[in-house]
Amino acid sequence: MSLGTANDLARTLGIPFEPAEAVEIIAAGRTRRIDLATINDIPFVNVASIGLGVEIARAHEESGFLKRIFGTLNYAISLACAWHQHRPYHATVVADGVSRRVRYIQIAVGNGRHYGGGLTIAKSTDIDDGQLYAHNLQPVATFTLMRLLPALRLGRLEKEAEVKFFTATAIEITTARPRSINVDDDLREQTPAHFGLLRGALEVFAREPPPHIANQ
Repeated sequence: MSLGTANDLARTLGIPFEPAEAVEIIAAGRTRRIDLATINDIPFVNVASIGLGVEIARAHEESGFLKRIFGTLNYAISLACAWHQHRPYHATVVADGVSRRVRYIQIAVGNGRHYGGGLTIAKSTDIDDGQLYAHNLQPVATFTLMRLLPALRLGRLEKEAEVKFFTATAIEITTARPRSINVDDDLREQTPAHFGLLRGALEVFAREPPPHIANQ
């Protein structure tokens, strides 16, 4: 759980990155049940993205030795490379029956709090609160993207005018032609995509859940 380039699920669950400290959680026997998001009925744990996130994932995987040397920091290098190649797209997004036509450079849908090496989809999210969280980043200038990066890191995108943030229990995304989807840093799905949620589907070793979750 605490291994990998980005450790995003470990971040979400509050599991230390140091293996010896992570083992202490297992030894203590602390568990919690978490939700699993699904894309076309296939479960995933963090975030699926269309657009810029796909280009970042491709650049990250193609970086070879830079990925091995820089680890998580290589995501920033990959972002810079992907930004120069990106282009805006159109999609239809249906969230809990409400349809909207969007122009985007990035659409992200997830259940976990962190993705992409510690980026935060929303500060208020929890992996077991029964909600999918999504944001649509509209086309922006380079300067605006730089201004948005701190909000992306801290999970405050819902406060930004250039980002449309919403929650739902079911989300459908269609595009004019199939677009690749980055699912937990793996390019394994394409649009059209249906996102759902499996409540309490997985029991994991983790720290105690937040009070508002523990009391539900």
